[in-house]
Amino acid sequence: MARKEAGLGLWDLRVEGTIQRWKSRKLVMADGPKNSTSYRICRKMLGFSDKGADNLMQERLGDLKAEGKFLYGNQHADAILGVAWFVDDEAMTKFPQDFPKEVDLVKPKNLLPIIARPEGKAVIRMKVVDSVIKFRWLIDGAFHRSWESRQTLRRVWGVEADELIYKAAVYQEMKFEQWKSGTRAGRDLSATPFFPNGTAEKQVHSQQSPPGGPLPTPPPDKLSMSDWKAKWCDDNMIDAASISLEEKEDMKVAWNLYKNV
Repeated sequence: MARKEAGLGLWDLRVEGTIQRWKSRKLVMADGPKNSTSYRICRKMLGFSDKGADNLMQERLGDLKAEGKFLYGNQHADAILGVAWFVDDEAMTKFPQDFPKEVDLVKPKNLLPIIARPEGKAVIRMKVVDSVIKFRWLIDGAFHRSWESRQTLRRVWGVEADELIYKAAVYQEMKFEQWKSGTRAGRDLSATPFFPNGTAEKQVHSQQSPPGGPLPTPPPDKLSMSDWKAKWCDDNMIDAASISLEEKEDMKVAWNLYKNV
């Protein structure tokens, strides 16, 4: 991944955590400001160590069980906040038309190159690239974040999961490139989520308020709009007095999720 672009911000490469693959640990690296972060999985990165870094796959929410059943599933699955994957340079060199960009390595299996056509057998395609997904859950009216495996998203979102992971990765890289080019302001705020209907922040649920419209009144057992807004801004480290349009859209999405739980 590229280092910070001169004059575009104070952010640079950092270790997000580690994942265990067989007998080796790999780094999950992050680059760019929080609202425009790009992620990759690396065997190693010069100048960075996994010492003290969290194991992102340990005690993750998508793997928790009680009495043999998963605690959290489709009803708790909210949005993708980021996608980290391993860049296979050999595959990009061998199949340049299929992988013109690094993000194309995240394509669903049915879009990957065919590597064999055994007689009388099904077509054999390349393996899906190793990846982990930064995921947001909505549990008892509160957001929780964890890094999850591709298998977890397949469990909660079914056959559409791989396509949604790819679309979320494309969206992530678009924001990162916009930041690098100076067309998107870098902010030390949470990333705009990517939702399971395949869209970004503005069309997550049919009951969402129209852009610029008022926030609806919550049910009587919920926080008032003003109290909820203050808590949301505090949770996301946002100054309510200078909230941006992008942040307002994120807030509206979160409010609709909260009031409809």
